[in-house]
Amino acid sequence: MKRKKITYLLLFMWLTFVAHAQTNDRLYNLFLFTNTDYCVSGDTVWFKVILQNEVEMESNVVHVQLDSPGNNLIADVTKMSSDGKASGYIAVPDSLSTGVYFLTAFINAQRNNLNLDVNGKTLFVYNRFDENVTQFMVPGLKEKIISENLNDQIIIKTDKTTYSKGDKVAVNVEFKLPTNGTQAIINASHIDPLAEEKGGIFQFRVKQSESFIPCFNEKDGVLLSGKIVDENEVPQNGILVFLSIPANPPYFDYYITGKDGDFHFFLKDAKGKAGIFLQTVSDLGKEFSIRVDKNYFEREEKVQLENKILNQKQISFIETAINGSFINKLFNPGFYLQPQTFEMPVSFEVPFYGSAVNRVIPNEFYDLPDFQEISRELLFGVQYRVKDNEVTFRLLNESPPGFFNNEPLRLINGIPVFKNSLFTKLKSTDIDFIDVVSRERIYGDLIFKGVLAVSLNDKSNGWLAEQTNISQFSYDCLQTDRQLPLIKSNGEKLDQPDLRQVFLWENIKNGGAQNFEFNLSDLKGEVEISVEGLTPNNKFFKASKKIAVE
Repeated sequence: MKRKKITYLLLFMWLTFVAHAQTNDRLYNLFLFTNTDYCVSGDTVWFKVILQNEVEMESNVVHVQLDSPGNNLIADVTKMSSDGKASGYIAVPDSLSTGVYFLTAFINAQRNNLNLDVNGKTLFVYNRFDENVTQFMVPGLKEKIISENLNDQIIIKTDKTTYSKGDKVAVNVEFKLPTNGTQAIINASHIDPLAEEKGGIFQFRVKQSESFIPCFNEKDGVLLSGKIVDENEVPQNGILVFLSIPANPPYFDYYITGKDGDFHFFLKDAKGKAGIFLQTVSDLGKEFSIRVDKNYFEREEKVQLENKILNQKQISFIETAINGSFINKLFNPGFYLQPQTFEMPVSFEVPFYGSAVNRVIPNEFYDLPDFQEISRELLFGVQYRVKDNEVTFRLLNESPPGFFNNEPLRLINGIPVFKNSLFTKLKSTDIDFIDVVSRERIYGDLIFKGVLAVSLNDKSNGWLAEQTNISQFSYDCLQTDRQLPLIKSNGEKLDQPDLRQVFLWENIKNGGAQNFEFNLSDLKGEVEISVEGLTPNNKFFKASKKIAVE
């Protein structure tokens, strides 16, 4: 009896583990769809990611990466999802070589899965300077995910089967299956015969790019991770790291590195391209290197490629695509990149260092030649001392009276400064305003003996060249929303060629019959109208219809 109980217990534990693993697999199995299966280098590819609502409750931030068969990361973006979908775009570098690449979507919470399989969608890229492409290295893979064909349950009808250039196409889509919980996308685009034959969605076993990045559920923000190492690349434990983002008011955070020298900052609601400043603080005065690491997944094995000799139809299509892209860039030079703007909602109206006891605007007074004169004439309670050519600051403590024994937190444009000589040559005409906080300021575990914050008129921060242990870089946070420009009416821009290859790309409401319409471009060829998506039990499906443009 005791042996039977143990057997039943082990069986129950095994079934629970399997059910949990299957649930995790189902929840974490993201599917990525693109508006096109191919592109020319320098183009922008638009994507949509479908994820289960249970996943979105844990993390609503999706990472999308473009990498090569050899695991080289080409580009990546981070996008926030809503109602189980994430939509965005990824810029394909203009210098990218002709070849097949893979687009993959994942969430950071997947890092806790040691045996993780993810879906990778092929993207066939043709370099815009290539001529006469007659052969191509294609994936030699058998693990393609075959979509469930629902042409008998999702009926796609068009008013004709053959069209002329620029014609309007009327589309009717009728669902003859239960659609509760089904998520779908409708797309109409030119067919690349090579991508149609050798491309698709493949499943790969992957590993983490950096094992020290935590399995953190990113919610409405992005995780920035990195390491502090010395000159010998040895990770440094217990080092204080400051993160600053100059803004009005400035953003500030800090982290103490772990045993592997790692640091992590969560930038909540940060969108666009942030100008990040990281710096280390050490009593030893030792110089360190600051390394920021990418969060991405690598396939455990490189993708094996095999050479394919192209047929005439495939060669002609690639040539037309490259020539069309060149002409299109002449008339439409716009290039969809991550905007240079940065948005981050302010948590509090006052700066992180608190309300200034005294704010001085030097422009309201006579011009003064240096910061010593500014301190003496304008800054009450600020003591500027010079001894042995070394400058020190002391602030008056408003309670109790008397000057602090230690120096205050010094800031220039919201960035902590540890070389007081940087203040020396500042003229009153260089300065926008000066905030003085003459009280002890507690920020988390940090205690500042007052704050002296200088905001310059010049926000370029060229003075940082004299600072050690600081790193300045641009960081792509959550991608801001943009809409793919698709619709063109007949007769629009008659003096310019219309070389669009994607005509319809949107989420579709499931159930009943729905109507769509779009205008074809000046390109001839075969166009596929497809409805793709996921069923409630997480199965990939597709229904499609092809029309000819002559």
